[in-house]
Amino acid sequence: MKGNVYAVVIAAAILAGCQDAEKEKAPEDANTQPVSTEGIDNQPQSEDSHQEAIMKAEPKVFLDDSFLSELSQNKIKGFDISIGASKKEVTEIYGRVSERDFYDGGQYLAFEHLSGAIFFFDGQHRVYAMDLAGFHLNTADIAEIRQTLGTPEDEGDSHVDGEWFLYYQAGENSVIFSAENGNAPVDRMRVINKKMVEESPQNL
Repeated sequence: MKGNVYAVVIAAAILAGCQDAEKEKAPEDANTQPVSTEGIDNQPQSEDSHQEAIMKAEPKVFLDDSFLSELSQNKIKGFDISIGASKKEVTEIYGRVSERDFYDGGQYLAFEHLSGAIFFFDGQHRVYAMDLAGFHLNTADIAEIRQTLGTPEDEGDSHVDGEWFLYYQAGENSVIFSAENGNAPVDRMRVINKKMVEESPQNL
């Protein structure tokens, strides 16, 4: 049945993560520096165009015919962080933690110099999952993604959140592309290695 595989993957991650949904924010630091926008046109512009410029400057995941084979080795083509990367590696590239909260049964962290991205760390402080906004992809077109990556393991309306999804497996990593519907652009890509968190649950 459509959506069953996707639901099982997410449900397993939820059971392996923390069930506590209490919101916890990282303390604000008066010395926190603003996100760098070096290289972006500094001429006066509207809020929308300024946000668009920042989005264009963000790192891009490159979806091509080698994406899944590289992901099976925990590499995410075009992106600085791979599955299994340490928290130290993430902070060295993207700065301090700017947000700490719970989502889909686990605790995630967001970082001050990377917008539209959250990371989940296992008990050994390694990235076992990440959610990236659609603007981090070199294409958000569902038809193009399907054509490039091939036939998905599953697709359709998700039983988890009601969104349309494409689900692929790459070794021990699952990748899910989500969109509002089957004709809408992808708004999120999730990569998750549920074996990592099952073997080393989050320390909360």
